[in-house]
Amino acid sequence: MKMKYVFTMFCAFFLCLGLASFVYCQDIPDGNEMKRVLVVHSYHPEYEWVSTISRGIKRVFEKEANVQVETYYMDTKRKTSQEWKEESGQKARDIISEWDPDVVITADDNAQEFVGKFYVGKERPQIVFTGVNAKAEKYGYPATNVTGILERPHFKDTVELLKQVVPNVKKVAFISDNSETSQGAIDYLQEQAQGLGVEIVTIDRPDTFDQWKAHVAACQGQADAIFIYMYHTLKQEGQEESIVPKEIMEWTVEHSAIPIVGFFNFAIDDGALLGIVESGLEHGREAALIAQGLMEGKGAQDFPVKTAEKGIIMLNKTTADKMGISFEKGLKERAEIIVGE
Repeated sequence: MKMKYVFTMFCAFFLCLGLASFVYCQDIPDGNEMKRVLVVHSYHPEYEWVSTISRGIKRVFEKEANVQVETYYMDTKRKTSQEWKEESGQKARDIISEWDPDVVITADDNAQEFVGKFYVGKERPQIVFTGVNAKAEKYGYPATNVTGILERPHFKDTVELLKQVVPNVKKVAFISDNSETSQGAIDYLQEQAQGLGVEIVTIDRPDTFDQWKAHVAACQGQADAIFIYMYHTLKQEGQEESIVPKEIMEWTVEHSAIPIVGFFNFAIDDGALLGIVESGLEHGREAALIAQGLMEGKGAQDFPVKTAEKGIIMLNKTTADKMGISFEKGLKERAEIIVGE
């Protein structure tokens, strides 16, 4: 009963801090120490990438009676000012100071820049990063207490997939919002450019929706397809909060005569023709498995930094039908997700 009381007080503490969380409220067997894991997401809980990472983490820990998992959302995709990022990162670090978790799982780049990198080389907490687009060295990773999983877009495999559907593709434009995530992807794209099998004719990073529209229009005469990575921090001129992303992709698909290619499941859901997309479940599960090993007494050196491997073939039949494009039976059988079928 005493432990239940303490646990309830912890829940109340996090509610007072405004911490959005999922909690596994289980009785703790006598003689066992409760382990604590704090998940720091760069973005907001409604963002599909975030929710799938959380699902992957939950699947690992939901049967662990001695592990308490809390989640803090920095919300830096809807609120993108430097001031907000610093404030949100400071709040996460305050929670770490107060709660003293054994492991902090930091998801996506802003969580590294404003939270994770402050703990490099420290005894506590141990840091497991996931969904990181930049090079790990940017944040001082890896370290004696830091390891994790890099996110790298499946550019080459997606080009091969696109050519199966639209064989005459030779030139590709790349458009992404002006965010940290986009910059990491662009760096990787430029490293891979020589082996892609297509020419990258332009790389654009607009800040506003009007700039985005202008870039999409310009691509119609330059490229055979448009690669779209992120579109979640675009704003109307003079506005502080980002536009609903789905509206941006829907506009883009409607106003493009050439195929739109995506690299996340939300992009294909929102209307992009196809893509080999990252698996948030893989990122969450792998991060949680590393955290589990660290809490069992292993060190960060036992888990070398690795790149997520699982790409998911995803097709949008609704968009294909509108464009007069058909997917061959063999491709449809290999696809894990087909929107509109």
